[in-house]
Amino acid sequence: MRPDDEYLADAVDAGLRVITSTGVAADPVGAAEEALRTVDGPELAGFWVHVDADVLDPDVMPAVDSPEAGGLTFDQLVAALGHLAVSPRLVGVDVTIYDPDREPDPDFRHGRLLADLLVSALAEAGRAPAER
Repeated sequence: MRPDDEYLADAVDAGLRVITSTGVAADPVGAAEEALRTVDGPELAGFWVHVDADVLDPDVMPAVDSPEAGGLTFDQLVAALGHLAVSPRLVGVDVTIYDPDREPDPDFRHGRLLADLLVSALAEAGRAPAER
């Protein structure tokens, strides 16, 4: 969620813990740590990560429903997801909003980039802490 999102105040008022895309961009690992403090407690059996591809900057991922300038880079999202994936309570990840019809992607180059992003994030999680 962007800091200027019209629904940010509603989400906070509803008691949701919100980490904005600006917060993730500034410190992807710190944002992931903050998220883990919220969902990685013993009272939960696990957590799921949902990623809308339009969180990425349209310069790197134009094939989305709602492109907005100032989004994350692939490296920032890989760092955040990779850190979340270290948790043994992570039960799954899904990526949505990829829209090859909105920004013509006839060879699915952007779709492959999203798949590579997930592979990189999960590979990051498999590395020893000293390697990260």
